[in-house]
Amino acid sequence: MGGRCAGDVARDDGLATVRAQRIKLPVGLPELEATVKADSNDAVAHYNVALGYWSRTRYDDAERELVEATTLDPRFAMAYLARAYLPFARRPELWNEVLEGRVPTEWTAALETSTRLYRQAFMIDPLVDMRIAGAVVPPKSILWETDEALAAIYQGWARGFDDFRDADYAAVFFRLSRMVDALLIGRHSLSKIPSGILWYRGLAAAHLDRHADAIRDSQELLDRSVGVERRDSLVYVPLRTNEYRYVLAVLKQRAGDDAGATQLFREALENDRGLYMAHVQLARLAEKAGDLDGAL
Repeated sequence: MGGRCAGDVARDDGLATVRAQRIKLPVGLPELEATVKADSNDAVAHYNVALGYWSRTRYDDAERELVEATTLDPRFAMAYLARAYLPFARRPELWNEVLEGRVPTEWTAALETSTRLYRQAFMIDPLVDMRIAGAVVPPKSILWETDEALAAIYQGWARGFDDFRDADYAAVFFRLSRMVDALLIGRHSLSKIPSGILWYRGLAAAHLDRHADAIRDSQELLDRSVGVERRDSLVYVPLRTNEYRYVLAVLKQRAGDDAGATQLFREALENDRGLYMAHVQLARLAEKAGDLDGAL
């Protein structure tokens, strides 16, 4: 990838009428288009101009450029994630329809593609920047401010999901840990903690290099997913068992546990030989260990 990714997503606590306007670009759309014309092989340039189109609600143009970005760079995790969220920009009510299990038939295929692209982004980079989600996630409801108890809940833990989309990982970890601690009163197991809470807290911990915390939450997610494949009702996390296994392997690798990571990558490949990023990571580990034949 050549250039620098643009398009931080601004947080909007109001009832925004045009969510696409949350995307803030460092330069104007004409300049982004000129950059693409100057170097049509630059995946980042295509990604940036896609966000420019997105901010103007030109979703067909945005999709075309995002597809081009991932074609030019098949490991461009942010572009895959943006493609995953694009259907939610086209149809804002899709967000609640997914959570409530009432997706219209004509949007089922788009949602299945979105889920696949979301998983692909995390298989490439479990620490992918998720700020693009802020362009489609509904803004904070005014209801949070109508009651002191609700306001306390929002500030106590619910705001953690907004913090994640703002890349404020320390705040995410603090808020969600406070919720987990409250739910664990009288218990000694994470088994009753909603999967979505553990997913986001674990990712926040990984971004903060809190390796033990990240591995603990990810191990719990893998264990429960091995026991039963299910979708958590509180926060939708569309990963599957073997993908949790891969994410945990990456976290162990980041923590310096090469042996543990190698074992998990191999287990992931036993379940899915086509998980090419696991091959990539095993090659890197073999090369690091001096095993060039294994790396090849």
